[in-house]
Amino acid sequence: MIKILLFLLFLVGPDFAFAANLVPCGGPNEQACQACNVVGLVNGVITWLIGILGTIAAIMIVYAGIKLVTSGGNVSAKSSALEIFNHVIIGFVIVMAGWLLIDTIMKAMLNDSSFGVWNQIKCVKQPEVKRVNLIIGSVSNTCDLIPDETLLFDCSAQENTCTQGNGVPVVDRSSNPWTVNCTYSGGDRPPDLSAGGACEASVIEPYFGSQTGNAQCIIQHESVCGASNVSTSDVMGDGRAFSFGPMQINLTVHELRNCSGHGFLDCKAAFSGRNYTARVIDEDLYKECAIAAQDTDCNIRNGRDIFNTSGWGAWSTARACGL
Repeated sequence: MIKILLFLLFLVGPDFAFAANLVPCGGPNEQACQACNVVGLVNGVITWLIGILGTIAAIMIVYAGIKLVTSGGNVSAKSSALEIFNHVIIGFVIVMAGWLLIDTIMKAMLNDSSFGVWNQIKCVKQPEVKRVNLIIGSVSNTCDLIPDETLLFDCSAQENTCTQGNGVPVVDRSSNPWTVNCTYSGGDRPPDLSAGGACEASVIEPYFGSQTGNAQCIIQHESVCGASNVSTSDVMGDGRAFSFGPMQINLTVHELRNCSGHGFLDCKAAFSGRNYTARVIDEDLYKECAIAAQDTDCNIRNGRDIFNTSGWGAWSTARACGL
């Protein structure tokens, strides 16, 4: 009896070893812990407990079997062994039935036809906020390192360029290197004629006119002048973006108008819900809107419509542009 129990306890060992690695984050050579690791911990504990339960159930069944075999003519011992059998089997069935019920509900909610282990959580690296080097006139807002000095920077060129454009320069010494943030009275930002890509003044001016300089700043912040047309921060639960193009138009909130080859697109109808909790319900419309929104002309044209309705406050980057 003792040998059998020791052997079964030996089988439990791997479960305890698994328990030591329930949260694979935050340690040496591991990624930093995220909110989803908490969910992973809970699910890991549940999986571990079910594994332990299965092993304990096996031990109890073996114990009850030995007790039944050795009961001889003892009616009380035989009845006790059968009672253990019944309790273990009923308890195990209840636990597994509960797990199967939750599994079925989760699969139904996720529209997943394949049944299996629903509690496999995948933690992906979250988007990082990156400092964007703006352009003030034809000069980057990043200050120049003073030769033979450590962590001291010369910002005179950036300050002068900002002042010449009727802006107010503010040196940010908390960053490395230092940067100059240039704000303009009433948002009257002069256009940067040296900007390229989707920030090129000749591309923006037909739609924004006197607001071209401000639009350039928004586009620089939103997509680095069109270099990042697919948002890495505005993403739904399935990891797909809902904001696209130079001005990062949110398709869960806005439709697209007058896009060559596409006409009017009611992009909001492609989603159930808005923003980060949105879910795609019309794949074809979602793809068509995503493609149209990445067209520079279509995107900036619709960006002007949004500006006419909501002003620069429609973009979260407006504050960084002093708007």
